[in-house]
Amino acid sequence: MSRISRIALATTVVLAGWLTACDKSPTRPSDQSTQSTSSPPPPPSLQRIKIEGPALVLPGTHAQYSAFGQISDGTTKDLTSTVTWRSSDDGVLAISPSGEATGGRLGEVTLAVESSGKRDGIQVLVLAPGTFRVMGVVSDNGVPIVGATVDVLDGSRAVMSAVTDEQGLYRLYGLSGFVELRVRATGYSEQIRAFPVNDEVKYDFALPPNADLRGPYQLTISVDPASCPASSRNALPAELRVRTYDAAITQTGSILSVRLSGGSLTSGSFSGTVIGGIATFDIRGLNSSSYYYYTYFDRTLDLVEQVPTGFLIISGKATASTVSTGLSGTLQGVMGVVPTLSGYPVLNSVCYGKKRFVLTRR
Repeated sequence: MSRISRIALATTVVLAGWLTACDKSPTRPSDQSTQSTSSPPPPPSLQRIKIEGPALVLPGTHAQYSAFGQISDGTTKDLTSTVTWRSSDDGVLAISPSGEATGGRLGEVTLAVESSGKRDGIQVLVLAPGTFRVMGVVSDNGVPIVGATVDVLDGSRAVMSAVTDEQGLYRLYGLSGFVELRVRATGYSEQIRAFPVNDEVKYDFALPPNADLRGPYQLTISVDPASCPASSRNALPAELRVRTYDAAITQTGSILSVRLSGGSLTSGSFSGTVIGGIATFDIRGLNSSSYYYYTYFDRTLDLVEQVPTGFLIISGKATASTVSTGLSGTLQGVMGVVPTLSGYPVLNSVCYGKKRFVLTRR
């Protein structure tokens, strides 16, 4: 074979190899990003806490309370030493960080625990052996009476007392045998009830409803000579020291409205409330600061009478009790004569002291 033939054959072989290589696609690397990996499960978490322990502790004794947590994996864990313990009244029942409680004076507390935002609480009584709790509601026609006093009596002497809360509820602790309770509230007659206590007792007091004050009256407002001597500077003249008006009272529940007539009244109406047998009235007109340094007009003048020297304004807070003839009490406020009802009140004569306030039924 000639030299030229050998060169041509070699070139042919090289070209054939190059073309064959160009025909083949390169191998594509595998895509590792498409392979999924599973996340590890979350660690177990606290779902809720529960307190276990006695509902009654004797004074001066100890009791152990425990706190157990329910975990999200279905297990239960003792958390007694790791939770935060609280007592609503350490004087009744004190609680240590380890859950040990010590009974103090007679009473009742809320015992609570907290951990990781979870809470639980239970009520615990502290009572002497063989004694019980007496509780109940004091109300007027179904409405709770706040601030009523319930006494435990020994003869006529109160040996224990409780005051009703915003729900009208009272609680007494450590009672047994035959007990006598007395309930007292402003505006109501006292009630006394006696009953046996040999277990926990719930006893409610229903006080008589508010007095019915509707009807016609005569209102008399008179200056107290001791509070407003006739000889004092700028004293009210004799003819203005006693004022009498016709009055009509309307009533809706405990709300009272009084409308006056007679004399030379330019305005004569005011409102009030009644609780049991006590009525209170707010008569707007003149107000004064401490020691009467400043006196000014209210926005509303409820009781104004025109008199020869100007205008007699009577204002203040009146409190009166029901009596056989109607209502009798006192008015604390300002009673004075001004020349005009506008601008700054200049008092020609005035009484800042106590006045008698009497509504007599007709």
